Amino acid sequence: MEKIDVIIAFPVAVGALHRNPPDMPSLPAT
Repeated sequence: MEKIDVIIAFPVAVGALHRNPPDMPSLPAT
């Protein structure tokens, strides 16, 4: 189950960085 969590969290974090400025890289990806 952790693998699925990482697979989902990775693209979500990348998308958040692309949509939001790299000012706060530690944004909640949930």
